[in-house]
Amino acid sequence: MAPVVFHQVTKEFPGGTTAVDALDLEIPDGELMVLVGPSGCGKSTALRMIAGLEQPSSGRITIGERDMTGLSPGARDVAMVFQSYALYPHMSVRDNLAFPLRRRRMGRDEIGRRVTEMAEMLELGELLKRKPAQLSGGQRQRVAMGRALIREPVAFLLDEPLSNLDAKLRTELRAELKRLHRRLGTTMVYVTHDQIEAMTLGDRIAVMNRGRLQQVGSPDEIYRRPCNLFVGRFVGSPAMNLLPGPAVGRGADVIAGVRPEAMHRAGEVAGGIPLELVTDVVEPLGSDVYVHGSAGGEAVVARLPGNVQVSPGDRLALAIDPADLHLFDRETEGRLAHE
Repeated sequence: MAPVVFHQVTKEFPGGTTAVDALDLEIPDGELMVLVGPSGCGKSTALRMIAGLEQPSSGRITIGERDMTGLSPGARDVAMVFQSYALYPHMSVRDNLAFPLRRRRMGRDEIGRRVTEMAEMLELGELLKRKPAQLSGGQRQRVAMGRALIREPVAFLLDEPLSNLDAKLRTELRAELKRLHRRLGTTMVYVTHDQIEAMTLGDRIAVMNRGRLQQVGSPDEIYRRPCNLFVGRFVGSPAMNLLPGPAVGRGADVIAGVRPEAMHRAGEVAGGIPLELVTDVVEPLGSDVYVHGSAGGEAVVARLPGNVQVSPGDRLALAIDPADLHLFDRETEGRLAHE
């Protein structure tokens, strides 16, 4: 285990594309850090540079006390899990798990012990004789994770490993991965474009956009105090509503962000800012109902209790607690402090 640190790392590709721009980021020993952002934001390139699959154009990456500049992937003592599983189809689960240990010429008894322990940890004991084609998607991903972990690397890198799985299985494996990290205490760097995965998995989240780091913090910090308009809109589902300042009693040079769950029926918030929502689409979800419509000339989504009766075309009187507003400068899109 070891901290992973980016020191002003930039990666430029031929043709002038800057995938990662002056990235400064420290991932402490034993932390599960999630790199999140839209496609093309540089998160996977950053992960590949840790692994040595890409070399920085400038800056450096250290793992522990070691400068990784110029080191081959095999010399970095990191393990990587890909979206595509990358299992050997002709090998059994047992042989897939044992393969990296055999490459190190480890003794047969030690290999057997580690394979047994890893299979037990990942609930693969009854599947050791099967080939990958005989496994479900979730089982294959557990084998891929086990093959990476069995080496006991100093850092564990995961590049969108759950994106090929169905929603139920993604939820199950997210919980399994968190338990595994808590048990092992290994430094993990997890890349995803799914902000729900980021929020539920990460000890901390690093939000990236267009190659630049936007904000680093705990899931709660990122959600409750986004540093700019991009982070506010990207993190959260449904996305943060954006209203012109005058619609909530602010100046024209302000954009007000309001989370869908911060919009209440009129009368439920003492001293609330009134807002009328003209309903367009209603999505009942049992415990909640998502009401889509327009307010203040902008598209708005309100998340209301599931027992609220509302139909398309209704005019809903809503209220917002001023403390729930996120204010952003219209020009710079940076967060504004407010009481």
